[in-house]
Amino acid sequence: MSNLTCGLYGYMGAKGADAENYSEMFRRINQNGEKITRFVDTNFGAGNIIAAACDYEERVSNDINENIALLAKMVSSAETRAQVLDILLDMEVSREVYKMCKDALKSREDVPDIKKATYIWYLSEYSFNGNSRNFSSNHRVDRLFHKVQKLSAFDGVEILNMDMVDLLEQEKKNPARMEKTMYYLDPPYLDNKARYAHNMTSEAEHKRLLEVMKDIPNIMISGYDSELYDHILCKEYGFHKYSMGDKWISMNAVSFGSIRKQKTEYVWTSYEVRGPYQQ
Repeated sequence: MSNLTCGLYGYMGAKGADAENYSEMFRRINQNGEKITRFVDTNFGAGNIIAAACDYEERVSNDINENIALLAKMVSSAETRAQVLDILLDMEVSREVYKMCKDALKSREDVPDIKKATYIWYLSEYSFNGNSRNFSSNHRVDRLFHKVQKLSAFDGVEILNMDMVDLLEQEKKNPARMEKTMYYLDPPYLDNKARYAHNMTSEAEHKRLLEVMKDIPNIMISGYDSELYDHILCKEYGFHKYSMGDKWISMNAVSFGSIRKQKTEYVWTSYEVRGPYQQ
């Protein structure tokens, strides 16, 4: 289905090529036998999932991180994407340029969106663990060149910059549209140690998210094994739970070439998934 298997940039914990497996589990026919034509991804991240969902007629992707949302918006238009790439591909990969990008984003000066998106992408592409914090000399510019021809997978995606709970509450105000929409949630996992800019480390935050999922007919959420998720989603809502196998823990590497830890990921769905994911 997808034209893209590596996202805009890489980091341990991103869905990457595995996005195809998640896409196979998305619902495309609702419980009434009607075609699902709209897809909403509440967490853009590196963009792997929204690219893999390219067979839906309408796609919406959200991220609470303002910088990620801006980059996603620039990439979802062929015109602005070309402008960003013209600058990005001409930039030297060095510690000095990396620092320049960080300083520009921290300054109070008004940086045009095209340049700002370029700096955001540069920091993500050439940072250790993909976390935009520290420069890594182990990244190669040719990896970025290989992605360029695949970026059309983002064309036409509507980009939002909202809290995902607020987004879902807004969606529930339009039940008819909701019936023909597939929702995928990939929030920061409970008990994660990734140090996201907008993290969710408390049970209260996750409970707030799970509660808004009630009565949304076509929805899937990813996470680590959790009694809280099992109780609310499976016991109270009647959701189904599937193992996705062991995955790299987000931003877990401590040095280049080090052994990266893995942990089993699960998905909970409001509908039954048939095929190899059945348990």
